[in-house]
Amino acid sequence: MRRLAAAFLLLAILLAGCASRAADERRARADLVKRLEAAVTARARMQAAAGVFKGPVLRTRCDPALGTDQTDLTELAGRYRCIAITYETRFNYTGEIYLAMVDYRHRTFRFRRYKIPLYLGV
Repeated sequence: MRRLAAAFLLLAILLAGCASRAADERRARADLVKRLEAAVTARARMQAAAGVFKGPVLRTRCDPALGTDQTDLTELAGRYRCIAITYETRFNYTGEIYLAMVDYRHRTFRFRRYKIPLYLGV
């Protein structure tokens, strides 16, 4: 009986360690997205100051693109759509779009400004 209890205790400790690592990984991914938002905001403010588009940039919001699940720990990378918000009301906002690729394993990201092509008539 004691061996069985010891085995269950060991299993519980191992599972708690796995859950803790998973929670740490999810927190690290959320922090990485916050770093991405800060980097996009800084770049967008530089571009607005240079006259690339009309500012000011208030803040940036990044959301996972379709097919990206930030909480799925088996995914090694994810795509994000970021908006450098230049105008905001209580109900909506508008801004410049940036596309980003986030590498969860190496804690890095790349992003670029996305401009809708003129031939689409927009």
